[in-house]
Amino acid sequence: MKNKKKQSTSTFRIMPYFSAHKFAIALYLILMTLAYVSSIIITIEAAKFLAVIAEYSFEFAIKLILVILGLDILSTVMWFILNYIYYELFAKITLKMRKDLISHTFKINSKSFSDAQTGIFIHRISHEPDNLVSALDGMVEQLTNLIRYTFIVVYTSFLNVYVGLVLLTTVILLSILEIVRHKLRAKHTRQERKVIEGISSLTNEIVRSEKDIKALGLEESLEKETDVRFSSYKSIYMKRRMTSRSLGTLRDVGLIIAIALIAIISINALKADVLTLASFMFIYTNKGSLEYVIWGAGHISEAVTDFKVASDRIREIYSEEKYETEKFGKLNLENFSGKITFNKVKFGYVERKQEVGKEDDGRKKKSKKEPDGKEEP
Repeated sequence: MKNKKKQSTSTFRIMPYFSAHKFAIALYLILMTLAYVSSIIITIEAAKFLAVIAEYSFEFAIKLILVILGLDILSTVMWFILNYIYYELFAKITLKMRKDLISHTFKINSKSFSDAQTGIFIHRISHEPDNLVSALDGMVEQLTNLIRYTFIVVYTSFLNVYVGLVLLTTVILLSILEIVRHKLRAKHTRQERKVIEGISSLTNEIVRSEKDIKALGLEESLEKETDVRFSSYKSIYMKRRMTSRSLGTLRDVGLIIAIALIAIISINALKADVLTLASFMFIYTNKGSLEYVIWGAGHISEAVTDFKVASDRIREIYSEEKYETEKFGKLNLENFSGKITFNKVKFGYVERKQEVGKEDDGRKKKSKKEPDGKEEP
C-alpha cells in the first residue's frame, strides 16, 4: 500500500480578503465585461465601415464613425473607473494581508524564527500580497481579453474556410507551447524566489551585525558567501529568462508563418472572387488578434502560476508543520500561590566595585541560605 504524502495544514484563507469587498468586485467585473463588449461591438462596426466604404456609401460610413467614436469614449471612461476601483481594492486587500501576516509572525515560536532565515519573512510579507492580488487581476483581465479576441478569430474563420483551418491549427499548437513555457517558468520562479530570500537574509544579517563582523574579522568569508549566493541567483535568473525566451521565440516564428499563410490564402481568395474586399481588409487589419489569443492563453497560464506561487508562499507562513506557533492554555489562574526554585542555573553580570558590595550585603540580610544552596525569599 502506497504511503500518502502528508499535506501541510495552514490557517491561511484567500477568500475572506476578497469577500469583504464583494460589491466593489462585482461592480469591477460588470464594468470590465461592458468595456470588452464595447470593444467587440467597435470591431464589428469597423468591419461594417470597411464594407460600406467599399460600396461608396459615404453617408452611412459617417454614421458608423460616430457610433464607433461614442463607444470608444464610453469604453475609455469605463476603463478610468475600472482603474480607480482596482487601485482602491489593491491597496486595501494587500494592506490587510500584510497586517495579518505580521500579526501571525508574532505567534510563531522562537525556535521556528531561529531555524528560518529572516529574509523568508521579510520578502513574503513585503512582496507576496502584491504578487497574489496582481496575479488574480491579471487572470480576470486576460480571460476577458481572450474572449474578445477569440470572438474576432472565430468571426474571421467564417469568412474563409481555409483561413479558419490555419487559425484553428495555429491556436491549438501554439497554446500548448505557451502552457509548457509557463509551467517551466513556474518551476524556475519558485527556485529564484528561494535564492532571493537567502540573499535577503544574508544581507539583513550583515547590516545588523556589521560591528561583530568587523570585530571577528569575518569580512572575507562573508564576501565569499555573498559571491556564491549571487552567482546562484544569476544562474537561475538566466535559466528562467532564456528558457522562456527560447520557447517565446519559437512561438513568435509560428505566428509569423501562420499570418503569412493567412495573407497568401486571403489574396488568392480575393483573386478568385470568393472573398470580398471588405472581408479581406477585415482579415488583414485583425491579423493581430491571432497573436493576442495565443499570448492570452500564455498570460492566463502565467497569472495562474504567479497566483499559485504567491498563495503557496504565504500559506507556508501559516503552516504549523513549517513554522510552529506558541501554544498557551486558555485557563486563567487568578489566585496562584507556590514556590519557584532554580537549580543549576548559570548567569553573568558586569561587576561594579562600589555597588556590588552593598547589594550583596542587602541580599544577605533579606535572605536565608538553605543547606542545598537554594534561596528562600
